[in-house]
Amino acid sequence: MFGLGGISVGSSIQGVLVNYARSSLFDFVQGKIMGDDDKVDGEPSLYDILVGLLMRSLASSISEPAGSNTVGFASAGKTHGHHTIPEYMCGASKQVDLVDLPVAQHKLLHDELFLFDTAVTIGAKVYELGFQKKKAGRRMAGIAKVARTRQGRAAIGIGLAAFYSNYGFNGASWMELGRGQKTRAPLGVVFGTEAVNFAAKNHSYPTCKKGG
Repeated sequence: MFGLGGISVGSSIQGVLVNYARSSLFDFVQGKIMGDDDKVDGEPSLYDILVGLLMRSLASSISEPAGSNTVGFASAGKTHGHHTIPEYMCGASKQVDLVDLPVAQHKLLHDELFLFDTAVTIGAKVYELGFQKKKAGRRMAGIAKVARTRQGRAAIGIGLAAFYSNYGFNGASWMELGRGQKTRAPLGVVFGTEAVNFAAKNHSYPTCKKGG
């Protein structure tokens, strides 16, 4: 009932449909693995879950405060305010600051936070390579990408809690240092409130940078 020409056309159409279906399936699977960068507070992806676990593992692997053997800085003099959830980790620009943190201590704290953030980002890149992440679209990775979902922001909060507890200065964890702008409570109390607000809605995703 079919001529050779019809069979040839039918085969060509079938090939196009198969390729389209294969591409659509790949995009669907990639979406479930890597998530949708443009959908804030959407369903967490496998990537989000794995990076969240990585963050907790890295922060909890530290056995003692990092500054325990550091020569003490003077506590008097100029001080800085500190966002307990840094904006480069998608913390909001408007949050209750930690104050009365000496400048030198603040610099040390951010040096340690930067190393922590870098370690998570490197681990996340390994996941991206393993999942063969496509290069199209917005390029975000590590902590910034995980902040897309409420669950991801909660994981960032848990990771930072472990970081603040395990890193420190002169034998004290960061949780014990500084004073809240309003409550005059230490970092741990200020951070506890901000972490809850951060997970709910007080964040800077997708800009995740100072002033965003």
